[in-house]
Amino acid sequence: GLAIDADATATVTYSLDDDAGGRFAIDSSTGVVTINPALDYETSTSHSVTIRATSTDGSSTTRMFTIAVADRNDNAPVIGAGQSFTIAEDAANGASVGVVTATDVDTVGTIQNWTITGGNTDGIFAINANTGELTIADKTNLDFETTTRYPLTLTVSDGVATAAPQTVVVAITNVNEAPSAMDDTMATSEDTPLAISAASLLANDTDVDLDTLLIANDTQPTHGTVVDHGDGTFTYTPNADFNGTDSFTYTVSDGHGGTDTATVRITVQPVNDDPVANDDRVSTDQGTALVITAASLLANDTDVDVDTLSIADFTQPAHGRLVDHGDGTLTYTPAAGFHGLDSFTYTVADGNGGAETGLVEIQVVPQPLVGAPPAEPADDDPPADNDPPRDDGDPAAGTDQTTQSGDPDHEAESADSAVPVWRRRTDQPGRFGPVIGQVTEPAGAAAGGPGTAEPEPRSVGATSSHSGRPRAASGHGGGADRPLVIDAGLLWEKLDSFRQELATVTGYPTLTNVAATGTIAVLTVGYTLWTVRGGYLLSSLIASLPAWRMIDPLPILATFEEAEKRKKRHDPQDRDTLHAIIDQSEATSPVPAGTLDSRDFLLPR
Repeated sequence: GLAIDADATATVTYSLDDDAGGRFAIDSSTGVVTINPALDYETSTSHSVTIRATSTDGSSTTRMFTIAVADRNDNAPVIGAGQSFTIAEDAANGASVGVVTATDVDTVGTIQNWTITGGNTDGIFAINANTGELTIADKTNLDFETTTRYPLTLTVSDGVATAAPQTVVVAITNVNEAPSAMDDTMATSEDTPLAISAASLLANDTDVDLDTLLIANDTQPTHGTVVDHGDGTFTYTPNADFNGTDSFTYTVSDGHGGTDTATVRITVQPVNDDPVANDDRVSTDQGTALVITAASLLANDTDVDVDTLSIADFTQPAHGRLVDHGDGTLTYTPAAGFHGLDSFTYTVADGNGGAETGLVEIQVVPQPLVGAPPAEPADDDPPADNDPPRDDGDPAAGTDQTTQSGDPDHEAESADSAVPVWRRRTDQPGRFGPVIGQVTEPAGAAAGGPGTAEPEPRSVGATSSHSGRPRAASGHGGGADRPLVIDAGLLWEKLDSFRQELATVTGYPTLTNVAATGTIAVLTVGYTLWTVRGGYLLSSLIASLPAWRMIDPLPILATFEEAEKRKKRHDPQDRDTLHAIIDQSEATSPVPAGTLDSRDFLLPR
C-alpha cells in the first residue's frame, strides 16, 4: 500500500528498515518491495521486512510486513545411503527382500519410478516402481554357495528430478540343501555275488553344502538280496539261476536332514547251467532186446536254461551190450542167460558246455514158461514104500504140477539158470497174485539121494485142486539159486489141503499153523522133505523173506544130513518123517479146514 501525508504539498519517500537480510528491496518513490536474491522455501518459508515512509516535512512512520515464501519442486529426491537387506537362499519367487527408501526436500511432487540399474545380472530381484519394495523375481540362481551377496544400484525421481544412483546390498543366507543322489549301474554273473562299497555308490552323488554324505537306507531287490555288512560294504546276491536286470534303491543323507534317493541297476549276465540228468528205470524179459529212445531218457532230464538236450555219450552195461543206431534210439541186448539188474550211464549235454551223467537201470526179468496146468494123476494114493518117488524124467507121471518144457536146452541147463514154471494169474477177489522168489537146485542131486542121477530143470507149481500132489524136486541139500514165480494164493490153499490130508493118516504128525509176517517166499528145493508113504510135498520155506518166528533152519539141515547117513548105513531108526527131523511136541488137533490164509504157514509139531 502507499503512505498518505495530510499535507498536500509534502512528498513521501520509502525505505526498508529491515530488508530480511538483504533479501528484499523497495522503490523509494513508489514503495514497491522486490526480491533481491532468489528465495528458497526449503531455507525459510517466510520473511519479515520493515518499511519506513518519510515526508518532506521530516515526519516518518514504519510498518512491518511478513512475506510468505511458496514452495516449488526444484530439488531431486535422495536415496538413503548404506541400505542393506538379507534373504534366504531357498526363498520362493515373490518373496519380499525389503523396501528401499528415499527423501525429497520439496513438499510438492512425489517420489516415483524406482529402478534397478545395476547388479541384477541373474534377474533374481525386482523393485516396485512406486513403493521401492525389492522382491525375488526368479529364484533359479539364488544360491548361497554360488553368490553370497548382491549389490544393487537403484534410482528414483520425484516426477521432475531424478535422484542420484545409490547402491543397496542384498545378502544371501545359507540354508542346508538336500544332497543329489545319482543312479548307478553295475554288473555281475549269474549265481555270482557282487560286492558293492558305499564309496562307489556315493562317488557320483553331490551336496552343495559340501556336507559329508552317507548311505542311510536301502531297499531289497526283486530278484536277489542285498546285505549291509555295516562296514561300508554291501553284497548283492542274485537268486539262483536268475539272469537279467535287477535293481534296488538307497538313500543318501548329508547329516543335516537333507536326503535323496537313487537307484542301483544291476545287470546279471547269464551263465550256462549244467543240465540235471535224472535216473531212469526200464525192464525187459530175459533174452529180449530192449529199444530205448533218447527222448524217453531225456524226458525226465531238465535244464534251467531251457537248452535243447541231447545224449552225448554212454557207457556199456556189465551184463549186455548197448548199440546206438544214430537215429535217436539205442538197443540194449542182455547177455545170454542173464537175468537180474543191469545198468549203464549216459551223458546228457545242453550244447553250451554243460553236461551231467544219468544212470539207467535195466531189470532183466526171468522168462517164465506160460501154459495150462497138467492133468491130475489117476492114482491119488501115496507110494507104498517110505522112499520118496523118483523123478525119472517123465514130465507127466504122477504129478499135477507144470510139466518140463521138453527143450533139450533145459536138460543141459546149469544150476544157476532159470527154471520155467507155470504161472497162474487171477483177478478173482480174495486171491493172491504171483510172487517172485528163488529156488535152489540141489548141488548133490547127481551124487545120490532120492533124485535122478543127472540134474535137470525143475519147476515148482501150485494148483487150486486139493487132490493135486506136487512132485518133489530132484536131490536135496545145498544148491544154486533159481528164479521162481509163485501164485501166493494157490500156495496157501495147497498147503491147507496138505494139512487136512495128513491129519487123516495114522501115526503121522499133525500140521499146526505157525504165524509168519509176510507172503513172499523163496523156496529151496534142497530143503524139501518127504513124509513116510506120503509123497506129499511140504516145504519149510526156511529161506523165505519173512522173519520166521518158530524155526531155525540150521538144526533141520543138520538133522536131515544125519538121516541120510543113517539110511546109507541101513539104520533101522531112519525115518523120513518131519517128526524125525524136527523134534517138537506131540501133535495137536488139526486146524479146521479153510482157516489157512496168507499170514499162516504150515510146519509139523
